[in-house]
Amino acid sequence: MLKEQQNKYLNIRDIPAHSNNYGNRPAGMPITLIVLHYTATGSAEAAIRWFQNSQAKASAHYLIDRDGAVTRMVPENKKAWHAGKSEWKGRQNVNEFSIGIELVNWGNLVQRNNIFYTWLKDFTEPYSGTKPVFLENAWWESYPDTQVASLKLLFGEIKKRLPIEEIVGHKDISPGRKIDPGPAFPWKSVLTE
Repeated sequence: MLKEQQNKYLNIRDIPAHSNNYGNRPAGMPITLIVLHYTATGSAEAAIRWFQNSQAKASAHYLIDRDGAVTRMVPENKKAWHAGKSEWKGRQNVNEFSIGIELVNWGNLVQRNNIFYTWLKDFTEPYSGTKPVFLENAWWESYPDTQVASLKLLFGEIKKRLPIEEIVGHKDISPGRKIDPGPAFPWKSVLTE
């Protein structure tokens, strides 16, 4: 019961991305899409540092840590640079009409000698997160319940303000180029509750 009470309300902290890493939306552009990503980093702090780097040329509106903590990095009325070269239902430049949400998650993991690692060919730092799951012939970091609960609350809050029509993954808008949020993401649970 305590877990449900803790996740009942969404507490969002504001840590702005560097102003070089986002821009203005086209005037009058309705925001109709949410795009989910994984950070491919081990911590929220690492992702925040990247979005605050003036040379990154990348950002997201929101970042959700594994413990469910939510950070707003770009105001919703601005265009975060999260989608890159992208298309959804015939519309190019998905950044212009979407909200980008990053989930702290390594994504694809590499197994070597029964130990998991986060980067291909880098076996210096073993992975130490949630129990990996084997899906689509690869190992993936799973998404903690606390993170998913905060994501659902954030969806609800955003939908109160914006005419969101769909929620998709980065892989859906950039097929063949991106794979996040990966097969371990609990789409059915997130979209049906």
